[in-house]
This record gives sequence, structure tokens and C-alpha cells, in this order.
Amino acid sequence: MESQFIYLESIIPKVEEYLYVNLNFTPIHIDFCKRDWKRIRIYLASRGYTDFSLDYESEICQYFLPQNAKGRMSRVAERMKNSITALCEFIRTSKISLRTRSTKNNIIFTGEIGIVIEQFLHNQKIQKRLSYIRTCCYQRQLIKFYNFCKTNDTISVSKIDLPFLLNYINQIDPSGTTTVETAIGVLRGFMKYLFLDGLTDIDFSIAIPRYKSVRQPDLSASYSQDEIELLIKSIDRTSPSGKRNYAMILLMARLGLRASDVSNLKFENIDWESDTITLSQVKTGREVILPLLPDVGNAIIDYLKYGRAKSYESLVFLSCVPPYNGLVTGSAISSRVRDIFKKAGIKTEGKRYGSHSLRHSLGFRLLQESTAIPVISEILGHQNTQSTKYYLRIDIQSMKSCMLYVPPVPKDFYEQKESFFYGG
Repeated sequence: MESQFIYLESIIPKVEEYLYVNLNFTPIHIDFCKRDWKRIRIYLASRGYTDFSLDYESEICQYFLPQNAKGRMSRVAERMKNSITALCEFIRTSKISLRTRSTKNNIIFTGEIGIVIEQFLHNQKIQKRLSYIRTCCYQRQLIKFYNFCKTNDTISVSKIDLPFLLNYINQIDPSGTTTVETAIGVLRGFMKYLFLDGLTDIDFSIAIPRYKSVRQPDLSASYSQDEIELLIKSIDRTSPSGKRNYAMILLMARLGLRASDVSNLKFENIDWESDTITLSQVKTGREVILPLLPDVGNAIIDYLKYGRAKSYESLVFLSCVPPYNGLVTGSAISSRVRDIFKKAGIKTEGKRYGSHSLRHSLGFRLLQESTAIPVISEILGHQNTQSTKYYLRIDIQSMKSCMLYVPPVPKDFYEQKESFFYGG
């Protein structure tokens, strides 16, 4: 078995599925592993290896797992070690014994209804590829419904009817609108599952009332053009991290990209000949085509020439410390934006100042310049213009243009007899 050669492209999807289904690894943790495995493939290719063998395990560990002077591994190296261990162990035994903290939040349901709930969660997780976060959300909502059933001596699915469901909905705490919306949505999905699986004769999901709350952007997350320019000029571009941060912030401030889109920006997304950036948004999946403005393009080139470490990674922006992998998440970028806001001395009291504030400020500035709503929607990549219209609430200049002239009231109106204002 040790000398068996494996085609990694065929085995990695199976390892991913095992980590997700059997060990409850979060999507973020799996993404970490996928990037580590990609680095392994690139290393093997550089050594002339076309396939993977367990004989290479020690060589890979020696290359990717450096230790510091105190004999301890860095956090990145420890993660790589787990990725190597998981891959090799699965090839050996078709199982993985590795555990993470994500397994601590599992909830155990018992009884007839509990068994059905477990089956429903498994169905959603496998058939619909429910994410780990959504799975935990479903579990939290269904444990409430499960406890409600136990409290009301409803231990069988056959005893669930519409009045019972409505009573459950009525006792949900309405103070948290998101909780109500989520609870009803999960309940509707569960009832639909019971009907399609033949466990109930009536599809109660149709009769469950709908509830939707609309969260609007925070008005306090907008900054003036002068403040944004001050933020950009405050970045020290003499270091590799400064060149990288400067380019990333320009992408968000000039083009309105989300931090997640900047984090996942690849070389294939940039067309230098046509001066455009074409990408599929992480949040919406919608493709957007944006102009590669001169200052943005120059900042990216400056970073690629003098700031970016040599790497086969397809992502444009990498970390500035070995092993120079991608920044991974938009939250890491947003954290850097907040640090730069503080160093720039911009007043942020009572206001959000993360990466999204750059995007929000761009929308505000476009409105001030009388840019048409459909155009702003295209720039920001909104799925519909309704999302863009939320920005109208802060366009004071446009609101002033809607003011109507109110003529003064004649003095004799107040002096007329039998009037409320007649005072003699």
C-alpha cells in the first residue's frame, strides 16, 4: 500500500466529503485543506511527480513543516500538518480520525420526532449541500420545535396538525425579527420534507404564514470623498504589505468590490488588454464587469512587481509571511481596513469602518453625482435596483431637490371670526 500511486484529483473530493459529512468540518476549514492540498500538488509537479504516493509523505512534511528556533510550528504549519495527515490517513484506511472544535456543537434528538429531525438534517446536508453554519442554524431552530413537542406531549409525527404549528409560531419571541423569520423558514422546510417523505398526508408548509424582514444598510457606514482619499493616502506603500493593502483598498473604494471578492480575485479575472475586471461575486454569484481604472491597475502592478512573493498561487493577493498563501477570507481584509482607518485618524465614533464602508461610501458618492440607479446597481453588482434604492435614504442633496414651495398663510386667515385663532 505504501508504494501505491494515487491521482490526487480523484481522491481529494472524497476526502472533502468525509471531512464535511463525517467530521462536521466547516466550509472554511475545508477551504484551508483544499489550498494546502493544492500547494502539495504544485510541489510534486515541481519535483517531476505526476501522481501521489504515501512514500512521499515524509518528504512533503520536511518541506512544508518548518520549525522555529524553539522547535514549535507556526499556526500555518500546524494547519498544513493536519491537511497532510487527513489526506494520507484517508488513502491508507478510507477514514480520518482527525477532530476539530466544530464537532462539539452536535445536538442529539431522540424519540420518533427526534429521529425524523435527524433524518431531515442529514437529507438537507447531503442532498442540498447545507453548509455547516446553516446546519447549526437548523439544529438550533429544530431543538426549539422538538422541546415544544415534548412539552405538549406530542411524541408522534401523526399528531402534528396546523393548529399545533400555529401555536408553536405564536410562542416564538418576536423581539428578534431574524429569529422569527429563520424559525418559520426552517419549520416550513421540515413540514415539506415530512409530506414529500410520506410521513404526513397534508403539506402543512403551504399553510404556514410567511414572515420576512428586510435589513437595510446602516446609514452611519458612509464616509465623504475627502475622508476616503485621506484613508488611501495614509497607507505606507514602502513595504510589501503596504503595496498589497493599497491595491486592495483601491479595488473596494474605486470599484465597490466586496472584501470577499478581493480575497478571491485571480489573475484570470483581470484583462489587461481591455482594461476590465470580470468576476463572479462570492455573495450573489452574479458576474460583473468593471473597468480597470488607471490608479487601480498601477497599484496592482506595483504590488505584483515589488510586493508579492513568488508563488504559483492563482490568487492575486497573498499573505506577506511564509508560506505566502492566500488571505483566505474577506474578514481578514476587513480587519486590515479597520486598522488603516484608525491609523489615518478618521473619526469613526458611532460608525462602522470596515471594508463594506468603502463600498457604501462609493454608492453614496455616485448618488451625489446624480448617477442613475440602474448604473449604480451594475457597478455594485446588486441583483435588483431595490437594494440600491436603500442608499437613497442618505442622499440628502437629492432629497432637497424634491422640496415643495409652501406659500405663506395670509394674515387675515388668523383674524377671521369664528376661527380657532380668533382671540380678541
